[in-house]
Amino acid sequence: MADLNFPKLVRLHGDEPFWDSIKARRMALQRCSACAKFRYPAAPVCAACFSDESEWVPVSGRAELLSWAIFHRKYLPSYPPPHNVIVARLEEGPSMVSNLAGAEPSEGCIGRALQLVYEEDSAGVVLPRFRYV
Repeated sequence: MADLNFPKLVRLHGDEPFWDSIKARRMALQRCSACAKFRYPAAPVCAACFSDESEWVPVSGRAELLSWAIFHRKYLPSYPPPHNVIVARLEEGPSMVSNLAGAEPSEGCIGRALQLVYEEDSAGVVLPRFRYV
């Protein structure tokens, strides 16, 4: 497998402001200017009201753990096995796939409060992760 730079692998057209905010360690998401729903991932129109007007707004970083898994296969160089993958629901509404930092998920952790943190991978790329509160 080629040595892939993870953020370049997942970047989508129009989400440059998201990755710029991560690099600055102040995550921002696209928010609809018409109905105030947050869009993640970034999209050209709002799924709730179909408006094409939006702005990039910093988020609180507070979240709730919805799901988790432990991967035992190496998919990317920055993620040697075993590594955890979580789904966190942000206080602002959207859910995002990330990793739990500082601990491993375990039985009974669903619903626990999380806080966004920023960590650099082995290539020096800043990534959004979460810690238990």
